[in-house]
Amino acid sequence: MPGIKIPVYPGGTLSHKEIKKNTSVIKHISVLYLTFDDGPDKESNILNAIAVTDSIPINVFLIGRYAFKTDTARKNFKLYQSNPFIEIGNHSFTHANGNYHEYYQDPEKVAADFLMNFDTIHLNKKIARLPGRNCWRIADRRRDDLADGRAVADSLASYGYRIFGWDIEWHIDYAGRVIETAKNMLNKIERIIARKNSFIPGNIVILCHESMLADPHNEWELKLFIKEVKAGGNHLFEHLSNYPRFASINAIPEISSTTTINQLWKSQVP
Repeated sequence: MPGIKIPVYPGGTLSHKEIKKNTSVIKHISVLYLTFDDGPDKESNILNAIAVTDSIPINVFLIGRYAFKTDTARKNFKLYQSNPFIEIGNHSFTHANGNYHEYYQDPEKVAADFLMNFDTIHLNKKIARLPGRNCWRIADRRRDDLADGRAVADSLASYGYRIFGWDIEWHIDYAGRVIETAKNMLNKIERIIARKNSFIPGNIVILCHESMLADPHNEWELKLFIKEVKAGGNHLFEHLSNYPRFASINAIPEISSTTTINQLWKSQVP
């Protein structure tokens, strides 16, 4: 049975989707946000290539002092800057120098660290993630995992930043190997969606770290995850600048084989 090509939605970051004419109604279309922390690193070129090859939006949260640490880091940083599928966020200039407890004792100093990073690596979007803290500040919604990140998140929000935590993390063990397989991650995401446990239901922010791509097995699992998400038809990839695409689980639409992505997005809350 020939397929129906569904055009890219107006934001332009989603690749073409194909739904067969005899496909039954697909329920609970959710949006996934692939995010990678702690770059640029020597593996950044791998992530950059995946974004281009698979035509998917990916967010990277970069540490300013890493961007100029080596010739490889500088080269990979430039790759990110020129890649329309990569959206760069602020992960501070120093990344707390590894001492999170001391770092968060001085919220003004942390805010200055982020502002310096914004200027140093010439960011153009006020999207941030705190080092080692799962804090959120999105419009009037907020969440903190540890109390010491609260004042910092509030301070950055006062500067117009949207602070992103994560709904699920792709963990790596001490040997650098991913703990969850691609299938494990998909199953966990489905449970989060079913239980409405994400920060905003229908939107799942996935935390990864660039260092995971140092292991070819991990790279393979990531590519398999992307392939399975695309093949499943129940999820879309998006940039954080467009978060959230659905305001609540009740707003997640049912789409039929005649629904276009343009129609889908036009019906949603911006």
